[in-house]
Amino acid sequence: MITQERLKDLFDYQDGQLVRKISRGRGEKSVRWKAGTPLGHSSKNGYKLAGVDYVLYKLHRLIWLWHYGEFPENHLDHIDGNPANNRIENLRNATDSQNMQNQRKARINNKLGIQGVYKVNNRFRAV
Repeated sequence: MITQERLKDLFDYQDGQLVRKISRGRGEKSVRWKAGTPLGHSSKNGYKLAGVDYVLYKLHRLIWLWHYGEFPENHLDHIDGNPANNRIENLRNATDSQNMQNQRKARINNKLGIQGVYKVNNRFRAV
């Protein structure tokens, strides 16, 4: 498991990104691992992923660890709902219910098709 000390040895934090402090790789042509380049790549669902010491992490979790020295206890929520915006001001340690507030549309198993509305004893209720 990666530590805050190891992260701070390898990377600096700059405006929602972790940036390499040292170059790694073979020669001058290895631009991808050059000092000053940002860490990570985008995944299909919009989150940025990053490999550190042969382990793949979500970048926003590494940024949280870099700042606070531990991984979050619960979910790590992007306040603005944009998974690519990893600025520390946009991240919060969130409960399940707080994290669900960012949903853009109703879940697939929602029979009504309306987010935040459910049926109990033939009556509709809103969350």
